[in-house]
Amino acid sequence: MVRLLDVILGQVAKRQLDRVAVLNLSGLNEGKPDPLLFDLVAERIGPGRLSWTVVDHPLSQTFTEPTIRGWLDARGIARLPRDLRDPDCRLPEGDADVVICTEILEHLDYTVAMRLLRGACGALRPGGLLVITTPNAVFLEHRIRFALGQWDFLHFMDGPDDAERGLLGHVMYYDGARLARMLRLIGFVGVTPGTFNVGHGPGEFRNILTRIAALTLHAMTWLVPHSGQVLMVRAEKPLDA
Repeated sequence: MVRLLDVILGQVAKRQLDRVAVLNLSGLNEGKPDPLLFDLVAERIGPGRLSWTVVDHPLSQTFTEPTIRGWLDARGIARLPRDLRDPDCRLPEGDADVVICTEILEHLDYTVAMRLLRGACGALRPGGLLVITTPNAVFLEHRIRFALGQWDFLHFMDGPDDAERGLLGHVMYYDGARLARMLRLIGFVGVTPGTFNVGHGPGEFRNILTRIAALTLHAMTWLVPHSGQVLMVRAEKPLDA
């Protein structure tokens, strides 16, 4: 949340925007906090300067849950029903100053993810900013488990039945070099990957040993390049696009 807030405010300052339009391609799944993030950004930049649109599946709770609809309506957050798996899926063209794509790429087939990133480029105004977060394939723990032959633990909800229903868990992983290369090939510039660690989950506090192991692992990521838990990539649409 704090990192996204800083990125959005940084783009407002860099481009000296009187108004800022944010397009969220991640939907509201897994508790994506659009209402809270909207409130924080609006508070910093002032009233009437922020517009926000969230893209989500037509059958998601973004459209079906009354409480969520109430949160969004109260803030004027627009909703676009889109199935990202549909080859004919279209996004708004050239309207956004910032596109956020948080914790969604790992759930998408590769071709769908690349189509989404192309759509993100098209949705941005020249000079606009794309911000992506996704699990880091080369997180230090992943490297250790891979060396021990435990790579399959990363993947879940990836069976044939899941694929047929379109309900996929983590099926695709990226590291900074690969995702940055893909973004440059799509046409983005100023691509900047980085990694960071998130808070400790309940499993890491089961006992003192697991807590020490988690804290030690996260501390070691400061010594090993590109080994944080979460990958964040920023990329800009060229000014002459």
